[in-house]
Amino acid sequence: MENKSISNKIIEFIFSDDYRKYLILFIIIGGILRYLLVNSISFLGDEMVHGPHAINILSTNKIGTMVQSTLWFYLTDISYHIFGVTAFASRFLSFFFGILSIIAIYLVAKELFSKKVAIIASFLLAISPFTIRYTLIEMDIAMMFFVLLALYFFIKELKKDRLSYLAAFFLGIAALIKSIALFFALGFGIAYIYYKYKTAENKKEILKVKDWKQGIKFILIILLIFSPIIIYNVLLYQDKGVVDVMFAKFLNINKEMYSGQLGYDEGFSIINLFVGAFNMIKNAFLILDPIILLLGILGIILIYINKQNILWKELIVIIMIVPFLIQSGSALLTTHFVSYIPLLAIFASSSLVFIEEKIKHQYKNILLISLVIIFILNIFFIPLGEPLINSLTTKSANIQMRDYAITNIENNAIVFVDSRTYRGRIAWIFNDKFYLESGLLGDFNNNLDKMGGNNESAPAYFIECAIDDCGWGTVTNDAFNQSMEGVSDFFKQNAQLVGTLYGGGGYNEITGVPYYNIYKTEVVIKPGIYEYVQSTHDWFYYPLRYLKDSYDDYKIHGFMYRIIDLIGHIILYFAIIISILTPIYLIYLLKKDNEEAEQKDFIINKEVVKNNINYKKYIIYLILILIIFASFGFYIYNINRTTMINQCESIGLNLYHYGTGEVYCLNNTDNSFRAFYYIGEGLKYKVTKEMPLHDEWRSGLT
Repeated sequence: MENKSISNKIIEFIFSDDYRKYLILFIIIGGILRYLLVNSISFLGDEMVHGPHAINILSTNKIGTMVQSTLWFYLTDISYHIFGVTAFASRFLSFFFGILSIIAIYLVAKELFSKKVAIIASFLLAISPFTIRYTLIEMDIAMMFFVLLALYFFIKELKKDRLSYLAAFFLGIAALIKSIALFFALGFGIAYIYYKYKTAENKKEILKVKDWKQGIKFILIILLIFSPIIIYNVLLYQDKGVVDVMFAKFLNINKEMYSGQLGYDEGFSIINLFVGAFNMIKNAFLILDPIILLLGILGIILIYINKQNILWKELIVIIMIVPFLIQSGSALLTTHFVSYIPLLAIFASSSLVFIEEKIKHQYKNILLISLVIIFILNIFFIPLGEPLINSLTTKSANIQMRDYAITNIENNAIVFVDSRTYRGRIAWIFNDKFYLESGLLGDFNNNLDKMGGNNESAPAYFIECAIDDCGWGTVTNDAFNQSMEGVSDFFKQNAQLVGTLYGGGGYNEITGVPYYNIYKTEVVIKPGIYEYVQSTHDWFYYPLRYLKDSYDDYKIHGFMYRIIDLIGHIILYFAIIISILTPIYLIYLLKKDNEEAEQKDFIINKEVVKNNINYKKYIIYLILILIIFASFGFYIYNINRTTMINQCESIGLNLYHYGTGEVYCLNNTDNSFRAFYYIGEGLKYKVTKEMPLHDEWRSGLT
């Protein structure tokens, strides 16, 4: 047989019926869009908490952190070591695993529907504005990749009437990246019980002995992989009597660790569930990804119209809804909900294929035209109010500032940064420089006067926040702002303006407006001043770059606890290796999947749905449940909004922002803020805490 050249093989592949050629195209499109965004878009607040914490964490040998699970930080630090501390390196995990999720969703959707639905689902995910927009310094997209991989094995093995231990393994990895993946694990468990109920011949004996054994092993595997976080909290509590923020929040231990920081003073709450779900659908999904949301809901309804394989699709709905409801009642940050987009994309894709099948005889190429329109809408018009194109075509001043620090600021320079710049941004941008917040300029001079040693000259920079508020969101024309203006005036008179960086990248930066002014001069210092400057580099529980002891460094008491700590480290480093190798395994799965016999739809091993079921009745029930749920959420939202308006007016202020767990009141006279935190009591809220909002943010405790 004649050996074909690589070029001939490529040409044959392009003109073949192999669906993978489209998958490759969508991966390229999704990769380009994500690459443009990670190097351009402005930073959200939490990015500048997590980004600095990952820097040099490999040197600490930690198995846990106070705010999030550990694995993401280690993998991001590996990225820092490869690419340097840049926007791309910081967001690399979201970028990389976001691209891999396009492949993973293809595999999952093919198991549920057909190759056609799978390839369209991968396209929708590749161009999803919500997913692209949140390709950030966050854990959720990397976590979701491993949840999708777990889902693939879960469905594949369940068709053989058994639990997949690989699914449990990857769920454990997901939880080690971000602990809220355990909510998905609960969804998997409920879905399994539902499957056993629907397929059981005797409804009184749903789970047999072998099912219990499989279930227990499934849970133990997840807990084993997640055990470094458990061990970290056990040892930390034994030594210092505290646990991390997530454990404190959900176990109600040392409540002061999370009170006010996460928006409200309680863990899961039924009242927050209704209001939270309503808020997230209205303010996140409907704004950031309305097409996938609406088509996804339609796809769920169509489960009962298109009679094929209903059970398996219902399992995905369960796995999606259970963690969504838990998160809606406990953790309400938009980034936490991006992980539901891939699952919605599967149902959205099935909607498009269903519609095409119904009207393709009247409208040829309707599916292709629809996908082109969706692409244009997603890039140029969505998210509503701030289209994605704005963030793809301009560059954040903060990213420009980091690039400038790398290439232009000398290693021995003293960098004074305007305190009106969010502390997390300062820490990330100037992490490898001798920076000092301008509010500490007086302390700097006092320490310098007390030091011995010879005088020497060093370059000095002042980074002015030209817009008066670079990330805090609460700086007003108050004494603090006036003080910083005085510092800025001093440097304007005694230093040379060497650069101006202009806003871009969307979010809170106005394109083309001066954002940072950079001034340069020379200062007389003494060698010991560098140590003082370095001592000020603390941020949100941890010293920057971990150059000194951390708040959560615990002592191990006893031989047994030392063994437990060792086990935690072994599992963590094993998880790091597996996470790095998993992409190779994913490519193998894709290759293996293509070699299997091609089928449009898989065959269900057990027939569980009879043809005489009244599907219209179930559709009506589903619609009624959604209406009731939305109405109740809207009702609670409004009665408590009225309560919070009254709360603000009682102190002579106006309502500025009302979110689940927090309300900001604005003083129109001096533009100052007050923050109230509250919890649910019955159907109403009770205020638990009040403080000046900007003072809290400046302390680094939000």
